Amino acid sequence: MQPFPRLAPVALVMLAALVALTLLAGCGKKAWPEPSAPEDAFSFVRTQGRLSSGCLMIETRVAGAWRNLSAVHLELAWDDCEGCPFRVMETREFVPGDAFSTIVEGRLALTACGLDPAKSYRWRLRGKSIHKTLRDVRTEVMTTAP
Repeated sequence: MQPFPRLAPVALVMLAALVALTLLAGCGKKAWPEPSAPEDAFSFVRTQGRLSSGCLMIETRVAGAWRNLSAVHLELAWDDCEGCPFRVMETREFVPGDAFSTIVEGRLALTACGLDPAKSYRWRLRGKSIHKTLRDVRTEVMTTAP
């Protein structure tokens, strides 16, 4: 009656199963979906904004598939902390063609009013695609002073 010879095959099978599970756990791509073709993607180019009479007026060029832009979110933060990370304090949504945004041949203009004309703001644009599974496109964080 030797218990070890009977355990050796079971231990080998368990070890092989553990190795197989470890290898299989790493399989599969776990990344955000990317456009399947370059004609699905867009980006923001030459974005600029200015604050005038409590309104932030932004102009940018939407390069690439600008017709795939379904909405733009303006993310705002007060610029009261030099060197602090950008923390969104307010978000405003613009749909191309509504009263406060226009897009013509890839040139996008937005107007966000009701801001304090004496404050400096940090802001960026976040574009949403008509393809719901694609990642949002963001601009750099910009600063606008009164």
